[in-house]
Amino acid sequence: MRLFTFSSLLLLSVGTPLLTHAQQISFDFADPQPNIIEVYGGSFASGDIDGDGDADLLIAGQDPGRETALYLNDGQGNFAEVLDVPFPATSSPQIFFEDLDGDGDLDLFFAGSGFSIGAFAHTYLNDGQGHFTLLNNPAIPGFIYRGAAISDVDNDDDLDILLSIENANGTLFADIFLNDGNANFSAQGDDIITPLQYASIEFFDADGDGDADVILSGEQENGSGAVHLYRNDGQGNFALDAANSFLQIKSETTKAADLDNDGDLDLLMSGLNDAFYRKPWSMSMTGTVFLRHWKTQASSVPLQVPTPLQTLTMMVIWIF
Repeated sequence: MRLFTFSSLLLLSVGTPLLTHAQQISFDFADPQPNIIEVYGGSFASGDIDGDGDADLLIAGQDPGRETALYLNDGQGNFAEVLDVPFPATSSPQIFFEDLDGDGDLDLFFAGSGFSIGAFAHTYLNDGQGHFTLLNNPAIPGFIYRGAAISDVDNDDDLDILLSIENANGTLFADIFLNDGNANFSAQGDDIITPLQYASIEFFDADGDGDADVILSGEQENGSGAVHLYRNDGQGNFALDAANSFLQIKSETTKAADLDNDGDLDLLMSGLNDAFYRKPWSMSMTGTVFLRHWKTQASSVPLQVPTPLQTLTMMVIWIF
């Protein structure tokens, strides 16, 4: 079962080269568009994988079959596909370019549903020139859709992985996978974080103490939405923050940013609060989309919940 979002990847160019706070930003449709695959139900990541100072691109999704494509940027926004890459053709992916082994180049975390291999979660190491090699990480379970986030949770200067997913057994699962510094990951065995399906996860410093706290939003086993904030002790040990009462939604996207320029991080969350009514093959549903922001206090929690910014109605289609 999958939520289809039909879209194309477009390039936009900023029309005003130098901006002040009071100026208008003008985006122009890039014409011609680059010759890259167009997919739905997909994901992409961008980053300088070959060390030449520009942003390259990896895209995966369906059109209508599974597709995965890696592109190198010439520095002018022109993309050339790299052939014979080691990545599976994939649907329902989640992709991150991150330096997993601490050698200064961008490696790849790549999860999804591969043709003939089913759900997977792979780590690939970069040689610095954009050539990737699969690294065996058997502790990390395969999954589809979303449910992963990457941050240094234990302050040992390498990047760890948090998963909140539905595993191969069909049960909800959450754990933190700690990095040994060489991109070898082992499960922490965390039982504090409540697993959510289709989880949107954002690491951010909620309380201003310099470590990575985390907020998760997704679907519980009963189909209802949930939002949970966990505070980090700086060593990668998390505790549920009970001081805050969030609107319990299934967030499609959660992002932290300093929205009011007061030096601390606020939250933007967009998602659904209505239960999904499912039937075989296909279903149409109207629901309420919430866009809210919560204000963080650098010195203390709880967060302040202001009036909703806007409420929208949307149509989604689920395919079994």
